[in-house]
Amino acid sequence: MRNLSFAFFATSILMTAQVQALPVENADAFVAGDGKAIYETSSGLTWLDFGVINSKTYYDTTNELGSGQYSDWRLPTESEVLHLFKGLLPEFSVPDTATEPFAEQIQSQDFKPHWSEINSLWGINEAIPNLGQGNGHQLFSYSSIGIFKGDNGLMYGAGMHDFTFSANVSPGVDYYGQISLFNIYETDAYDEDIRTSTLLVRDSPLTIDVPEPSLLALFTLGFTGLLLNRLRRRNSYSTF
Repeated sequence: MRNLSFAFFATSILMTAQVQALPVENADAFVAGDGKAIYETSSGLTWLDFGVINSKTYYDTTNELGSGQYSDWRLPTESEVLHLFKGLLPEFSVPDTATEPFAEQIQSQDFKPHWSEINSLWGINEAIPNLGQGNGHQLFSYSSIGIFKGDNGLMYGAGMHDFTFSANVSPGVDYYGQISLFNIYETDAYDEDIRTSTLLVRDSPLTIDVPEPSLLALFTLGFTGLLLNRLRRRNSYSTF
């Protein structure tokens, strides 16, 4: 019984750590309950979902700022963009500036659940099949790109891509794997792409979902109740 309790306790801590690992949570963008944004807990900024304003160029989007549905939104600074991705992707060496092209990838089946959680919050833009080079072939599962203006006035794209690939490593032998890729690159403000959205932020959230009690908190509450019940029973026996 003791071993079972310890196993449950350890599992609760592990699951709670996984739930709390992502430094963003679901938020609302335009009306309460729409869930079209994410709230970054460390900065207090609310970021618009990649998939909400896709298929618009940077200038199309910025011309709408200050009025209509984008009246409460602004363009983020370069440091705010990089801070967001540093928190989202601690496995990558996200640079401190966007002045140099950056690309880093991880090939691992174990990395997929973490990216699936991120992609579920950002919203997935259209998956784009892509033929690779040589004897390999790639198929993008997810591809989301947010564009922003750097401190130097140039335009950059920050891209998250999660795709599978296969390759014929020897006659009759195929290899299948997965790659998670993050990159920062210089782009064109007039580009229009189904995978691309202008990054926008709001300094305060519209609404913040009240988090449900964590598994650890529930376990602690239950354990405390059992302990108090045992002490109460022990005290009642001692009176006889």
